[in-house]
Formats: sequence, structure tokens, C-alpha cells
Amino acid sequence: MKQNPNNGIAPLNRPLTREEADLLRWLLEHGFPGVAEFLPQVGRLTVVGMCTCGCPTVYFALDDIPVKRKGEKLISDHLASVDESPVGVMVFETGGRISSLEVYSLPGSDKPFGLPAIDSIVRSDD
Repeated sequence: MKQNPNNGIAPLNRPLTREEADLLRWLLEHGFPGVAEFLPQVGRLTVVGMCTCGCPTVYFALDDIPVKRKGEKLISDHLASVDESPVGVMVFETGGRISSLEVYSLPGSDKPFGLPAIDSIVRSDD
């Protein structure tokens, strides 16, 4: 797909959807050791960008301040499915602030897709 001049990120300014918030909470509750400390941030996040490739990856602001992505660290990493197609689901943080929720197609499809249902997630310790 053709790249957007904003590095493949469409600027937005909206609250998290219920599905995004629920998925993010689950991923933090089941992330790497100690990441549950990020849970209080979920209610303070807004979406300031979304990937333009057709995946549901979103980028956050915390308390209306965009979180920088440079130096992001992975804090939760799982597999799931959307319409029976496998996807990866990851949460990143920068400087103690949740920076992004990434959902990517494992087959590498460029067909747009949505968020996985929580009950489709394969926990990393399964």
C-alpha cells in the first residue's frame, strides 16, 4: 500500500473505544511481570494516531500529551485471531507511559481487519 506522508500514521484525537480499552486492560493484566502497574493509565489515554495499512494499531496520548514512540519497550505480547486469521497483539510503553497498541496480521495480509476478541487471545504461557 502507498505510504502516508505521516509515516503511515493517520492523526486522530478521540477517546479509546470500549473494545480498545477492554483489550488493553486484558493485555496489561496478562503482560510481562510488573506491567499491571500501567492499568490506571488506561482511563487517561486518548488515541492520537492510527496505522494507515488497514490494521487496528493505535498510538496514544496520556493526559492529552502525546507519548513519544522513540525507545518504545514491549510490555505485553500475545497471539489471537480475527475472523479465524492469526494476528499478533502487543502493547508498548515509553518512559513509564503506554505508547501504543499494535495489532498485526501474521499472514502479512494487507486486507483491513479489526481488533481480536479477548476470548481469541492465546496467552503467552499457554
